[in-house]
Amino acid sequence: MNRVVCALASLVAAVAVSSAARAQSCEPPIAQSLPNRPETAISFKNDTQFPIRIYWSDFHAVLKPMGKAVAPGETVGFKTYIDHRWYVTMTTPQGQFCEGPIAVVTRAKCAMSIAYGNGLELSGGDSCEYGPGD
Repeated sequence: MNRVVCALASLVAAVAVSSAARAQSCEPPIAQSLPNRPETAISFKNDTQFPIRIYWSDFHAVLKPMGKAVAPGETVGFKTYIDHRWYVTMTTPQGQFCEGPIAVVTRAKCAMSIAYGNGLELSGGDSCEYGPGD
């Protein structure tokens, strides 16, 4: 029983370190989410051949992993709030990539599509803002 608990604790620690390392590929400054905003939704469709990870930037600009990796072809969605900031990371044989901040700017759902060319490529509708200029 003790070995099982120790093995589980080691696994949880390894996953936390792995998620933190992926989030570090997002260069500072990280944009923080803004409080007290209307509710909306965001989704991320993985149109790459690699798993992607989704992070929410909290009110102190700390990236929080949102669930497990999103496999190629999968779509995940989250309830969120206008002007909350999101980031996407991906690891390929060519290196680690990070895109963000991504924010929903209207009450309409932001549906992001993530592709891979010479890095991560984002596309979304009018309700989405994304890129380093945000």
